[in-house]
Amino acid sequence: MRVATYYFIQTPNRYFPIEPHFKFPLFQFLPDSLKVFLQTRTSIINGVKYKKEYAEKTIREIRLLSQDELSCLFPKQQLVY
Repeated sequence: MRVATYYFIQTPNRYFPIEPHFKFPLFQFLPDSLKVFLQTRTSIINGVKYKKEYAEKTIREIRLLSQDELSCLFPKQQLVY
């Protein structure tokens, strides 16, 4: 941002029905405990059962941004959606 005149940032749409990282409908809106349960007890997420530590780590790290959150990250920029 400091050097470039223009730049391009791409992020998944939070409100798209399929969560792109987990490939599961509306996964981003589920409570964390249910996300961990689905990843550790079933193979419905990406066709694999994950260990609990890994499942907890992924739900902490992967978080889809809303438009407001994206605007807060780039406060002086004009965002084009």
